[in-house]
Amino acid sequence: KGYIVHETDISETDLLEHGDNLVLVVGERFVSLSKRLFGVCFFPSENSAEMLFNIVQRVFDTYDAWDERMQRMALSERTMRTLLDSSYRIFHNPILVCTSAGFIIDYSTMMDTMPEFQDMLQHNQILAAVKSEISSPSGEVQKYEDPQTQKNNLFVEIYDKNHNAYRVILAESSRKFRHYDEYLLVHLSKYIQQMLEKYTVLQSDLSYTLDRLLSNILFQPADKLRHGHTVFDMGLLHICYLNRIFDCFGR
Repeated sequence: KGYIVHETDISETDLLEHGDNLVLVVGERFVSLSKRLFGVCFFPSENSAEMLFNIVQRVFDTYDAWDERMQRMALSERTMRTLLDSSYRIFHNPILVCTSAGFIIDYSTMMDTMPEFQDMLQHNQILAAVKSEISSPSGEVQKYEDPQTQKNNLFVEIYDKNHNAYRVILAESSRKFRHYDEYLLVHLSKYIQQMLEKYTVLQSDLSYTLDRLLSNILFQPADKLRHGHTVFDMGLLHICYLNRIFDCFGR
């Protein structure tokens, strides 16, 4: 749960024992406790609780709507390009998905108009510098400097059901990274992983179908073939909510 309170309506004991609730306090009377508290934020007293509530509501609405879109797209027949393009208003930077070897699977449409990415897209390959020397756990964000664009990038390594490794890369281009981008990238990568697993299943089914069709053509009696006998898957976002609220106050 989330609570917005004025400093006169809450005690030090309340703040220290708030549990896993999100508490936004108008007034800085207890700001000295901030280093001992997780999930409690203080705002200057000139900000009214009503104004803070409206900002919080807009932030929650933005992320909730994005998350719902990602869920629908991951479960539908939409392309990965659509998923990446729909996330631009959240990251304000382009995203691409590649194999661990650097082969590009898909990327944000806006990259087609950005000069710094043209050589990479032309060769459909991320340079080997993106590879980490030590394999990282799935879902852990890593940073690297792209040798082509000279930009700091973030990436998350994920795996499909066949244990093939992929990377979801957020390229620092349109704006500097925000500290909450890492949490959001991890969240997005879960939906991309769902799409990759679905593609893997489809590819496996297609391969099985083609193998079986060839087998039928080779071994079934010719008279059956002539008659057409053929065979054919919120705690994390709370951190992002908090940081986005601070951004709205120009921190």
